[in-house]
Amino acid sequence: MKNMQSQIKFLIICLVLSLVASNYYAQNLNAPNKKRTLTISAGGTLSSFQAVNISNVRYNGLGFAMQIAYQRTTEKNTIGFVANALVSSEKPSTFDVVEERGKAQVIYPQISLNYQRRLKNNFSIGARIDLLDFYYRSTRGLLLGNNELFFQNGYNLAIRSTYTMNLSHQMLLRFALDFTLVSFQRASQSFSFSSPQVALENGNFNYQDDALTNPFLLKFYEFSPFWKVAGLRTQIGIDYKSRWHFSYQWQLRKRATIKDYPVVFGMHSLTIGFDILNSVKNKKKRKKA
Repeated sequence: MKNMQSQIKFLIICLVLSLVASNYYAQNLNAPNKKRTLTISAGGTLSSFQAVNISNVRYNGLGFAMQIAYQRTTEKNTIGFVANALVSSEKPSTFDVVEERGKAQVIYPQISLNYQRRLKNNFSIGARIDLLDFYYRSTRGLLLGNNELFFQNGYNLAIRSTYTMNLSHQMLLRFALDFTLVSFQRASQSFSFSSPQVALENGNFNYQDDALTNPFLLKFYEFSPFWKVAGLRTQIGIDYKSRWHFSYQWQLRKRATIKDYPVVFGMHSLTIGFDILNSVKNKKKRKKA
């Protein structure tokens, strides 16, 4: 446990040092002094899921995605708040669904804060903190026994970078990459059992413990560095006339409470967004006496 805590402290110190360094090397930019946007987006999603500690069957499905994002940009930094939800209906890849038997419903809400510092005019780096990362799925038909209901909830710290390029006077290409450094999370089940693995190993298992089924009680949460929990998110988008946003996003999550038996799920999303708020303020130059 002490070794894990020291590793987490080391990662946080490295992140802070990177932000300090980016502040030192920041350059003068040809950008608005202050810009605020509030964007609403919607679109479609393609999702997949496989938990080999329960079954070798892979699930795939289609659904829809919704997002609301607030962003404040200055000459040197960007601060943002993002809330989004993905909802999809998945089917198994190895057999046909009969009368809804085997069909899974997925709900995946996320809430995050992010901060980025400009290193160059078109490149920024910073961090993202997930305040909510709650993946929930329900499989119909009594196929998985006690594991028909599955959830994974966590709080993540990720490093985030963004690169932009002007395609024309009215079009901007944007590429973003997020990589999870450390997670504090839990899953609803362990290897062939409907409770968290840590609950089985600590010697105090009790079916009447509310923390076994409540995803927001922190009793059975665990810290996991990036080499134990994979979290990757990429986004490619085009901003048109500073108000319209067309984007593709892919995210992958992988976690294994038992070695060689991971839970893996991913999402592909295509969305169209519009700024319902787009405010730009330029700093007035002081006149020389």
